[in-house]
Amino acid sequence: MKKVLVISYYWPPSGGPGVQRVLKFCKYLPEFGWEPIVLTVKDGEYPNLDYSLEKEADKLGIRVIKTKTYEPFKFYKWMTGKNSMPSYELNKSKSGLFSKLSKWIRMNYFIPDARKGWIPYGVKAGRELLKNEKIDMIFSSGPPHSLHFIAKKLKEEFSVPWVSDFRDPWTDLFYYDGHERSAIAEKKDAEMEKEILESADGVTTVSDGTKNILTNKGNDININVVHNGYDEDDFCHTAESKIKNSKKIITYVGSMALSQVSEEFFKGISDLIWDNNEDIEIRFIGDVHEKAWELIKSYNLRDKVFHLGYIPHNEVISKLFESDILLLVIPNTKESKLIITGKLYEYLRSGIPILALADLDGDAAKILNDTKSGIVVSHDDAEGIKDIILQKEYELSQNIEQFSRKELTHLLTEIFNRVQ
Repeated sequence: MKKVLVISYYWPPSGGPGVQRVLKFCKYLPEFGWEPIVLTVKDGEYPNLDYSLEKEADKLGIRVIKTKTYEPFKFYKWMTGKNSMPSYELNKSKSGLFSKLSKWIRMNYFIPDARKGWIPYGVKAGRELLKNEKIDMIFSSGPPHSLHFIAKKLKEEFSVPWVSDFRDPWTDLFYYDGHERSAIAEKKDAEMEKEILESADGVTTVSDGTKNILTNKGNDININVVHNGYDEDDFCHTAESKIKNSKKIITYVGSMALSQVSEEFFKGISDLIWDNNEDIEIRFIGDVHEKAWELIKSYNLRDKVFHLGYIPHNEVISKLFESDILLLVIPNTKESKLIITGKLYEYLRSGIPILALADLDGDAAKILNDTKSGIVVSHDDAEGIKDIILQKEYELSQNIEQFSRKELTHLLTEIFNRVQ
């Protein structure tokens, strides 16, 4: 087999969609002639832990190299007394002086991100590996996008082809909206982004919209779309028949940032419950922004909302099949059309109807419309939201096989073969 060095900060026991993208690639790469060797951090600062993913990774028998890293988040946690830093932390609407100061420092001094302390350790470990055995390809997946500089350095030293993966945009990341950045910080960040895009032999990203944004960042960039997806194996041991309940269960999976909080959604739910006597239960799986809780309280929904927190990925799949509707909310930002959240693909595979709050002509809407998997309304359309929830029948999903993790890994290996 050819060997590919996979560089990723996030690896089990870290949880979340970014971990799953890299883990599933590594799972299926050997089926297409590529042996993955993973370079990651030891005891990283992860927003969530998922030991079910760690068990899955262990079963694969993948060689994993873990290095130490320098983490400013350790100091942040010590100062704030928090055990973790949620992914939506930058979007908090209420915060004290220290929190505001720490965010300003993060935005203006940790360029491109606060994980860049890993670079020297990652380069050292990668260098030792490449000295001792033949590596045919380097694949780096960000964010954090600082890790691409590990790959760039190794490519330059050992002349190994390199594909850089952008799970999220870099300078156009929606979490940055509403935060003060100096002109110097923005210029430096943009220069670093361009440097990576123009240095890589190939670039992959998760959506057509992100591809279009990145294409304009540099010269002669070879960008390919490799979507996130679902793994059929994750559904093999799950009862897929819908559990019948007298109430209608609406489930949201993933972190809900400030830009994903829709007042009209909660208003619509409140109208249905208190004016139409509809029996509705809302379940949140993951971190939920404080603004959402304020709206839940103001619309008298506290007894109708259940926060399950972060639960293992295998349990999430089971929760999908307990639901009548799956809620998908694309961040309501200036670049919202290009955003496709990772949870969408497992939503598709479940066959449960999807209610999406998103741009009607965005990338996520296109997938939902093409696969007939859900209905898209704008964030401020309370009446549209109510109409969808009250529907008795929904179309059946179709043509979702293109988003299986195995097929997507096959596509990735074709890119590897082209850039060698």
